[in-house]
Amino acid sequence: MTHDPRYSHLHDGTFLSLAFDWKKSDCTVSIKLHTGLVTLTWRAVTHLSITKEQPWGPSVSVNSLKQLAEHSWVMEIQSGDELRIDARILELS
Repeated sequence: MTHDPRYSHLHDGTFLSLAFDWKKSDCTVSIKLHTGLVTLTWRAVTHLSITKEQPWGPSVSVNSLKQLAEHSWVMEIQSGDELRIDARILELS
């Protein structure tokens, strides 16, 4: 997967947690970087899928985050697993 330069600072970050607020349709991911904690929040989520098969072996590190289309993203974990999400917007804080 090609790295998206807008999100390259997430590479090698530690994937800490994922939470989904069903009522609001918001998905929040917490990633620990060497510079501190980053929170990614997708708003108005319409699709969310996560694999935890670890085809490349165990890992909790982020490999990449890429925007596939206007409202579609994929996060690849260094285990080979993926988080795929369709949402109205992504906010980083």
